Amino acid sequence: MQPDLDTLLIALYVVLDDHVLPSLRIATRPGRPPEVADAEVICLAVAQALTGYTEDARWLRGADRIVGHLFPRLLSQSEYGRRVRALAPAMHLALVRLARECPLSQDVVRLLDGMSFPRVFEVP
Repeated sequence: MQPDLDTLLIALYVVLDDHVLPSLRIATRPGRPPEVADAEVICLAVAQALTGYTEDARWLRGADRIVGHLFPRLLSQSEYGRRVRALAPAMHLALVRLARECPLSQDVVRLLDGMSFPRVFEVP
């Protein structure tokens, strides 16, 4: 079975937007809400990691082709970097919460491998 990046990002967005981010009580900023929600920024960062892009500029050039159909607006490079850095604590807490909800997180035995992981999703 080939994992589907679109399905993963949609499911992640729903979990983040409905359950994880509201429980984190992230301080709201005064003024208009951002055009790209925090959950969308986190999903873009996850997609970047899963597709193997290490440079933000290169990722944002290819993101429109890869996941642009899921996101109505993509960020500029400087705005993307700033938002990802600002959301790092939220990403960490979301990761911990999602790991706790996974049934395997309670197993007594865990297998670890020191090899680097290949890209999970191939870029078309």
